[in-house]
Amino acid sequence: MFVSLRRFLSRLDIPDDGTNRKARLLNWITIAICLITVIYSGLFVVLMRSFNVLLFGMCAIFLTVGINVAVRKGHIRIAALVFVLGIWLILTTQNFRPGALGVFDGAFTAYLIPILLAGFLIGSNAGFIFALVSALVGLGILIKGMSTPVTFIEAQFSSQVLHFTDETLF
Repeated sequence: MFVSLRRFLSRLDIPDDGTNRKARLLNWITIAICLITVIYSGLFVVLMRSFNVLLFGMCAIFLTVGINVAVRKGHIRIAALVFVLGIWLILTTQNFRPGALGVFDGAFTAYLIPILLAGFLIGSNAGFIFALVSALVGLGILIKGMSTPVTFIEAQFSSQVLHFTDETLF
């Protein structure tokens, strides 16, 4: 079984010629996302007897396969931009759901992942642009968090401002 899995994964690999490190990284990230999504969705359906997660799993697999196809066709910059924007949108939209508690609820630190990926995969000033936009959205998250009722003591206004400032400077 492991020999056939190793053979299957070696067929999915992009040959290393020293110039396509970004393509190989995106290729392996999308393969890992597909495998993790299949395992997670399968376990969720088997253990919880709920089929709601299958729609989200199929969307994730569809998008990552599309990114992988774009990488294999040589559109590495576009695939990297779509990948980083997708991660950034996932992190951003979960902060604006009803009942979110501002910068505490959404782990504002998670914006570091798309910022670093943008700097490495897209290059030039993409990391700075993603950091600036993330800080502006973080300000919106802070303002939205101040308008929600406080459910625990640490989510007071002064601690939210300090947390936002700390994470933005980081």
